[in-house]
Amino acid sequence: MHTHGGRAAVLRRECERQLGADVFGAVYAYLKSKAADAYAMDYDTRMRDDLLGLMGPAMLRFWPLVDQLIFCEECGNGKAGGDDIDDKW
Repeated sequence: MHTHGGRAAVLRRECERQLGADVFGAVYAYLKSKAADAYAMDYDTRMRDDLLGLMGPAMLRFWPLVDQLIFCEECGNGKAGGDDIDDKW
């Protein structure tokens, strides 16, 4: 068990700290909204271009971390009463 509220809480805190609340919120909302587009042929290229516009090249390295945060939340980690993904691995 994690004392910091699980992986999702740690990821969220670090991403918000590094990106700032406004940029983090924009990137998080963008990635959540694009999940259904994952099978489009130019998905990665379009997403990279869009995220470059939101984050800039220096912060693009946080893309996978925000994506991981969303995955953890969807698996129940970080939600009240949800299973902690860390306990399953």
